[in-house]
Amino acid sequence: MEDEIFPKHYETWKKCITEKCKIPLTKEFVKGRIAVLSQANSKDRKAFIEKYGVHWTDRVLGYFNQALEEM
Repeated sequence: MEDEIFPKHYETWKKCITEKCKIPLTKEFVKGRIAVLSQANSKDRKAFIEKYGVHWTDRVLGYFNQALEEM
């Protein structure tokens, strides 16, 4: 069940984002999310951490970095 909410693997996360959520992982979108989630004092990062926790925030940041590497 947890893997459905918090995917443990990049491919599962990517499928969730692109197929379930219908969000295309464009270079512009991915770079924007990396920028926001990388800034320690970013309002959006703080909100993401408040909602999902530091561990998940860092994992998602890693997934976005992996997506950028694939491009």
